[in-house]
Amino acid sequence: MVSNRSLVEESDLPRTSYRDFDDEPKECLEDFRRKWIPGFSNVFNSAADVVGDWYYVYSVWTSLGGGPNNVFVGENLDLLLPLLAVTVISTISFLLVTVTYFTKAGDPSREVCCVDSLKRSCMKCCCCWMKEMDTGSFLSIVEDIFEDIPTIALTTMIDFRRLGGISSAGVFNITSSGFNIVYNLLQMLTPKEKEEKKRY
Repeated sequence: MVSNRSLVEESDLPRTSYRDFDDEPKECLEDFRRKWIPGFSNVFNSAADVVGDWYYVYSVWTSLGGGPNNVFVGENLDLLLPLLAVTVISTISFLLVTVTYFTKAGDPSREVCCVDSLKRSCMKCCCCWMKEMDTGSFLSIVEDIFEDIPTIALTTMIDFRRLGGISSAGVFNITSSGFNIVYNLLQMLTPKEKEEKKRY
């Protein structure tokens, strides 16, 4: 015989419905979308830009006589060294974008030691509207000023000096850098407050 007390205790127990199990994959997918998708496009564009830069460096290096038996080209270093320096800056900026992406995914308040400290130092000397800039926008500005714009200028100058026109590798390099500039500007101009309201 079942007592009234046992019936009350059983009725008080939480019940799990099939809807709870159905909602779990949706919540995991939504959590993944919020954490990882927004910043992935920055990493992808920066990676494409780096590929274009190194492909162009290789194209110029081989056209100047570089190869397996002649790694260090002695001539035209005034062309190759600035281009190589800008490409190294491009690679470093890509690594910083990637580290920032994995560090701040899901929690933008996390600190990226070398990036956030540099951002705070630079923002002290900048205009008021730039002081609230997030780390991603700061990296975009640094990438555009110190890498993308010099890359476009150097590629144009080098190709016209060597060939009298833009090579196919130069077109690819200029296109990837130009696209990265436009994308970074659009990302910086996108209102972050409205994006957060749409997500929640």
